[in-house]
Amino acid sequence: MEIVLLVLTVALEFVFVPLFLKAAWPKKNKKSLVLKMICATLFVCMGFLAAKISGNTSDFAKLVILGLIFGWLGDFFLHVSEKSFCFLIGLLSFLGGHIFYICAYSRAISNYFPGTNFFAPAEAAAFALIFGGAVIYAVVQKMRLGAALIPVSVYTAVLALMFVKAASLGLRIAFRPGTVQLPILVCLMLMAGAFLFMTSDALLAVILFNGQKKNRVMKIVNIVTYFSAQALLACTLLLVK
Repeated sequence: MEIVLLVLTVALEFVFVPLFLKAAWPKKNKKSLVLKMICATLFVCMGFLAAKISGNTSDFAKLVILGLIFGWLGDFFLHVSEKSFCFLIGLLSFLGGHIFYICAYSRAISNYFPGTNFFAPAEAAAFALIFGGAVIYAVVQKMRLGAALIPVSVYTAVLALMFVKAASLGLRIAFRPGTVQLPILVCLMLMAGAFLFMTSDALLAVILFNGQKKNRVMKIVNIVTYFSAQALLACTLLLVK
């Protein structure tokens, strides 16, 4: 039964995400808020259902589900109002979500690969490269961050670290057959999910701080990559413990 419900929640995302995109253009409204929260509720349900199907009660599962819930909160606050207060709470919610994801991936690395340092040299180099690239891009594009400079910088650093830890876990699993079932699939889900999340947030930064609020194509890609990312990360609970 849970498998049927999981398939149904994934299928419903394909229905409600386009409905949300249509309702939210050209500007946010009460209908688009309701539709967005339906989409967010669906990826939270995916996490619970995936954990239930696999009997996954690990710390990894609990942390990922917390990450999904904080993403749900971030979706609400970023959409409900244009006020700076709501933007800040939304940003902090997503920040918390990424921290839970980082803790989840770090815990899984420790469980599957005992003795691994939290920040291996390759991870540190990857983090520096990604964060440095984001800074250079923002400077070249002359993004007008203003008072948001510090919170956006902190958020970018945490997001980059989330991607690095997800990729690290995925690659370690892929190159150590037998760690989990379907290791290549797990690697792809982790890396693709984290990469799509990073892509979505990069596009959101351009939309908000680089004069692209009327760019409909960019907004569509931003939303599609975001909900795809959350769905992929939620479904990792089927295989990773």
